[in-house]
Amino acid sequence: ALLSLAPEGAHVLFGLDANTHREAVPGKSYGAEEYAAALEAAGARTAWPRGSEAAFLTTFTARTCLQAQVQKAVRFADLKQSPLTDRHPKDHVVLRANEGLEVVSCERDNTGEGRFEPDQMLPTTTF
Repeated sequence: ALLSLAPEGAHVLFGLDANTHREAVPGKSYGAEEYAAALEAAGARTAWPRGSEAAFLTTFTARTCLQAQVQKAVRFADLKQSPLTDRHPKDHVVLRANEGLEVVSCERDNTGEGRFEPDQMLPTTTF
């Protein structure tokens, strides 16, 4: 619907926290590949290379025992394998398909220094 509201000839480009997951869980979460297919059907696309959206993780967070919903807390030793850890490809740059825009580069940064550390949780003391 958003794409249809843009004036004819206008480039549409926006960032979106799509809350997508690596894999879909029917009735619970939307998978990155399904999201990319839905965008395609709507005449749009994500800036991540098609077919690899699930590989571009943009979140790595988990609840601590000091936060609300303590039953969802994750021990530090279990961060990488716990199903309660939020480590998914949720963030996307979305643009209209077939309007001549070429994505030259789409990068992630979780350091504040222009680089991505796959095992770095967010937030950090510096970012």
